[in-house]
Amino acid sequence: MTDIALEERDELVAEAIAAGRSLRAVRREFSLSQADLDGVLERLWPVDHAARVRMIKRDVGRLEALMAPFYERAVRDGDVPSGVLVVKVYERLHTLVGPKPRSAWT
Repeated sequence: MTDIALEERDELVAEAIAAGRSLRAVRREFSLSQADLDGVLERLWPVDHAARVRMIKRDVGRLEALMAPFYERAVRDGDVPSGVLVVKVYERLHTLVGPKPRSAWT
């Protein structure tokens, strides 16, 4: 595929994704392998390690702020739904940040 044809296909893929089509549907529509789709996404919206870290830090801050009033309700009032939400937020935080390194526990 020529560079121009590749760019045109990438733009069509971007339009399809922006229109709300799932990645699976886009792969089928454009006959892309998973690796081809990953390449298209990387060319369209490159995300480097520093950008990922910034996004994680932003999300951690937002989740902490979101969780604070529910944590207080859960502890102060014994509000079970608030406690469940706090647990879900902690699960999300651990998914974002991952476990502490082994040396941090000692």
